[in-house]
Amino acid sequence: MRHISQLPGGYWVRKSVRGQKFDRYFSSVQAGSMEQALIAATAYRDQLVAQHVGAVSYQRGNISTTTGYVGVAMHCRGNPARPGEVVHQFRAQAPDAGGRTRSRSWSIPRYGLLGAYTQAVRWRLTATGEPAPLDVEIEAAFSEKFLPLYMKFARDEAEPDERAAFFSSLEGLYRTTPTEAIREKLRVGRVCG
Repeated sequence: MRHISQLPGGYWVRKSVRGQKFDRYFSSVQAGSMEQALIAATAYRDQLVAQHVGAVSYQRGNISTTTGYVGVAMHCRGNPARPGEVVHQFRAQAPDAGGRTRSRSWSIPRYGLLGAYTQAVRWRLTATGEPAPLDVEIEAAFSEKFLPLYMKFARDEAEPDERAAFFSSLEGLYRTTPTEAIREKLRVGRVCG
């Protein structure tokens, strides 16, 4: 039963719409029986679904995100079709109205590390109906949340091709960024400068 979970003493209705969570527990004790609790839970669920017809459900927050934004991920792996070539990109995902997931990728060698990150964040937020953040907000999340982890990946990567891709993008970032705080992080992290 979609959005309804059976528990030993009743039913729990859970639905998320545009990052807002709706949930309610229907106790068999209060309803008089499990059957009555199911009837009440189903009615509540049907009401929620009717109120939010066409609304898309997506996750807005996650404290364990490694990029600073939910729905944005970085990928770096060897290309099995072309030995010696590396796929190095940011990918953003967002749900569409049909319940499927759309995704789009930005090449780090093409757009640069911060440029690909910025494009992915903007696309994800626009696709989910969120207001686009200011460049300074994106740069702050990049610098504080993502960059330290990315530098660790670069230092720990065992595969020579992937390691070269990491360091190449960090060197490109060091050469092109006007932000002294990012340049300082790269120097302190001993990956550039």
